[in-house]
Amino acid sequence: MEVLAEIVSHTVFGRVFVRRLHPGIPVVDPPDVERQPFTQVAEHDLEARMLVEQSAADQAQGMDGLPDHVPNYEAAGSSTEFPLALISPPARNFLNSTFVNVTSLRAIEVEPLLEIHEADAAARGIEDGAMVRVFNKRGEHRCRAEVSRRARQGVVHGMGIWWRKFGTDGTNVNQLTSQRLTDIGRGPTFYDCLVEVALDA
Repeated sequence: MEVLAEIVSHTVFGRVFVRRLHPGIPVVDPPDVERQPFTQVAEHDLEARMLVEQSAADQAQGMDGLPDHVPNYEAAGSSTEFPLALISPPARNFLNSTFVNVTSLRAIEVEPLLEIHEADAAARGIEDGAMVRVFNKRGEHRCRAEVSRRARQGVVHGMGIWWRKFGTDGTNVNQLTSQRLTDIGRGPTFYDCLVEVALDA
């Protein structure tokens, strides 16, 4: 671990990041830095010291002190019941939820859409413009399907930011996403979401 941490501590990105994070605090490059043990470098280098402190804090919580890949909670292909991954980017003309109240922008968007790849649509008997039901164990959302080359096979795009009151049945894609938070940063996991899509009966 010390070898990896030492490599990380001497990256150009790391030094630039620390300088931006803590402007005015010098990041000292000790002489012959590559030959010194990481713990000695930490005595002179703010960036290295921060890595040591964060690593110790992570280890105290039972986590590895270095970044690593963590598998998705709902990995694509892990469910036969909900085989499609849902992402919910903002609708093209809405930057954030405050713009949904602008009548002219709503008029451009028309209604909430689900972009779906043609192979996924064909397998479900869905044609462009059909009303569909998007669902999982957390809830369901009805909207119009758009067969689109923008959607990769196995992934559907539930266009987000729409307020529920403007949804077809008073719902939006938030009915489907998890409230789970990430382990360290406590960030949202709304892009980690499996669903199924069917024609709306």
